[in-house]
Amino acid sequence: MKKIVGITITTIIVIIGAFYLLNSRSNTTFNEVVLEMPEITSIEIIKSSAEKEVFIENENVITQLLKHFSEAELKEDEVGSINFDESYWLTLRTNGERKLGITVYDENYLMIFDYSTSNQTSYRIISGFDSSKIEQYFD
Repeated sequence: MKKIVGITITTIIVIIGAFYLLNSRSNTTFNEVVLEMPEITSIEIIKSSAEKEVFIENENVITQLLKHFSEAELKEDEVGSINFDESYWLTLRTNGERKLGITVYDENYLMIFDYSTSNQTSYRIISGFDSSKIEQYFD
């Protein structure tokens, strides 16, 4: 009887460990998702609740904002119906040409649209993202 209980417990531990390893490997970062980031010369941000727009063309500010995105840990996820208080729509441009579209829903979800391929992918934000870094441009 003790042998069966021991085998059962060992099997459960192995299954949980395998699930954890498989699940943790599927996390990614913004930089891994956007492998070839073009040189961004401007960012347009729209705050949905206030219908306000901000245009950023300062290279240092752009670098700072993109660095913040690069620190976010993401997990690819289907975004069905989500509850959110605030969303921000960002358009990243190179010399006026749209390259990437990013929609941020609070600190929970992120959608990335690649204008060159018309491909859109949704991600759940796991950690490392603070929407106040975007909100500060509307103060």
